[in-house]
Amino acid sequence: MKRKLLSFIFVFTFLSLFFVNIYADNQDIELGYMANIETSKEDVFDKQYTVPVSLESLNGGSLNFSDSLVAYAKINKNGDKYTYYLTFIPIEKNFDGELLEAELTNLFYYDESKKQASYHDLGSWSFTLNEVKDKVKVNLWVETITDESKSFAKDVNLVFDLSSVDIAKASESSTKKDKEKDDKQDKKDQEKIDKKKKDEAEQKKKQENQAKKDQEEKLQQEEARKKQEEKEREELARNRTKKISIQVISNELSYNKFVDVNQNSWFANSVSYVLQRGIMNGLTSSTFNPKDKASRSMITTMLYRLESKPYVEYANSFSDVPASKWYTDGIIWSSKNNIVNGYGDGKFLPKTNLTREQFATILYRYSKFKNFDTPANISLANFSDQANISSYAIEPFVWAVQNSLITGTSPTTLSPKKEITRAEIATILERYIEKYVN
Repeated sequence: MKRKLLSFIFVFTFLSLFFVNIYADNQDIELGYMANIETSKEDVFDKQYTVPVSLESLNGGSLNFSDSLVAYAKINKNGDKYTYYLTFIPIEKNFDGELLEAELTNLFYYDESKKQASYHDLGSWSFTLNEVKDKVKVNLWVETITDESKSFAKDVNLVFDLSSVDIAKASESSTKKDKEKDDKQDKKDQEKIDKKKKDEAEQKKKQENQAKKDQEEKLQQEEARKKQEEKEREELARNRTKKISIQVISNELSYNKFVDVNQNSWFANSVSYVLQRGIMNGLTSSTFNPKDKASRSMITTMLYRLESKPYVEYANSFSDVPASKWYTDGIIWSSKNNIVNGYGDGKFLPKTNLTREQFATILYRYSKFKNFDTPANISLANFSDQANISSYAIEPFVWAVQNSLITGTSPTTLSPKKEITRAEIATILERYIEKYVN
């Protein structure tokens, strides 16, 4: 008895499930969930057709949901694929005697298997087939637009009226025309490619020729520059090694015109010497000021005159050296030739007084500039203050003492840090000109 009861339950359950599935596929049934809807954009297409479309039941009858389908559909041809576009709008439908507004919430189509159509927006759906069909089986999911929603699903046919267009023929014709169009376009494209290659080849050849020409011009310019530099170096070497001759401007110029230079002074003749040759002047028309200290601007001007005042172009190298001063050209010339340099902070300090070791160094650099012999190999051990000479001035001071340009301030002292006077400058310049220039 128990075995018969179990067999009856099994058969009843199986038949129940079978008939429920049939009923769900063919009748309006209430569903407790809705499918997820995926959206996609329309594909690019070769040809588009607009055709009438309608809904019918699987057995050929009409449907009370037909009003929800917009009367015309679009079929887009893209290669050998056909994409159908449909639009559904909300309608009023009777649910259990109650008239409610409903809308399509999901759409499946049958193409070898059941597939979900793509939703776009505003009730638009699409699906793609490999061939043109005038009837496509679909599965509609409809849901009421209420707080307590009701749903049903149903298999129906989408019927497309293709009588107004011959898609197959149009497709064939379109394919032929497309091929001709593609061939023509390919030919044009190839002609463009060939022309572009030709233009590029010509342009490349022009560029190569121009580059070769530029290189030749560059080599010629470089060769000319080297020759010019060599010529300038030779000329500079000749000018530097050539002895300059300081001529006497006027024999009438002498220390006698100055009230502060006595004929018995040890520097009197030296003052006359530099006056007559235009190397030094008095500070006024009647005074030489021999005991005044000599400044940096004075010594640069003296050497500039000794060099016969070559042309210089003003450059604002120092913030404290304005244009058109009596010492401007001398400072620019001496700085350019590394004879007297600035202080590294953009200033020259033209009014700063010189020490004896500084003057010896400047005269030494001028001699190097002129390529004069500058031997410096004696010992200054006899001078008790030799250790006071700055390291940069040791060789210049040895050279000046060795060549009898500078003597000691006493038999045993050199006084390298002592500020030098105008009288001392006049005497040393006379000795220098007689030894190196004339």
